[in-house]
Amino acid sequence: MSSDRTARDGETSVTVAKAARTVGLSPSALRYYESEGVLSPSSKSGAGYRLYDRAALDRLTAPEKEAFKMCLAENIRLEQERTPHEDVLAVLGA
Repeated sequence: MSSDRTARDGETSVTVAKAARTVGLSPSALRYYESEGVLSPSSKSGAGYRLYDRAALDRLTAPEKEAFKMCLAENIRLEQERTPHEDVLAVLGA
């Protein structure tokens, strides 16, 4: 089964997995960018899968992709450096 779909306007849309491969990111990264309002699927399939058209993917230009990757890597690094003590303080609002 192909991950390509034809949207109502005749333009080909792809699932999150193929979109991620196309732009060199992981599907979870695309979902994260969607949750942050950076990227929006152009439509959803009948089964509810996110579908991205070329215009949606073009928003992730090379410089933006590199900035996103660096930002994500930095967030991961900072999260790994957190100590349990910081987590307790965060819960207490201190």
